Amino acid sequence: MGSFDEGREFLKALRPSPRLQVSLGLFGLALAAGTGGYWFIEGMTPGDAFYQTIITLSTVGFDEVEPFSTAGKVFTSF
Repeated sequence: MGSFDEGREFLKALRPSPRLQVSLGLFGLALAAGTGGYWFIEGMTPGDAFYQTIITLSTVGFDEVEPFSTAGKVFTSF
């Protein structure tokens, strides 16, 4: 039967690298900021705002969920 230290080493090996942790954190922050921005600026539903953020961040290039206002266009360009 394995020791406690072996279990600890196994869990340590599963931990993502610090670089990956930072990357995922920044992606999550961009996702949250984009969703909140479209929800607030454009008055989209949270689901539409999330979808718009995904298609913007992934650079898929689908049309907008709704036509953007000038403020929405400026927000998207940043």
